Amino acid sequence: MKSLAAILFFGMAAVMQPAWSSERNSAKSHSVVPVSRTLDDVARVVDKHKGAFYALFTRAARERPGLRGEIVLSFTIAPDGRVTRCDVVSSTLYHPELEKKIAERFSALQFGAKGTQPYSNYSYPMTFMSI
Repeated sequence: MKSLAAILFFGMAAVMQPAWSSERNSAKSHSVVPVSRTLDDVARVVDKHKGAFYALFTRAARERPGLRGEIVLSFTIAPDGRVTRCDVVSSTLYHPELEKKIAERFSALQFGAKGTQPYSNYSYPMTFMSI
């Protein structure tokens, strides 16, 4: 008998579904497999690569002292972990070349295979400021 179970993970409901090796009842023949990607999953990968984003920002800030602001991205991640779409929704950086480079760098991230459906986020903010 197959079943679905909902669990609470960091305040968000995640649906878990057992993966069965066969329809028969065999000892220890199933495991729980996550069905969807979460915002926490995305944030963890972006955090691992924040140095690359800040390197882009720092290079631009050398040419334009006082550069600071926020860029908001909209993106889709395929179940295999590839970014299939990344667009700049808005930006207060007012630096089109830097905004393009940030979106390209985000598109190059690999999020790892997870789930069976694409994950989309239409408002992912990233804030940059000089230290």
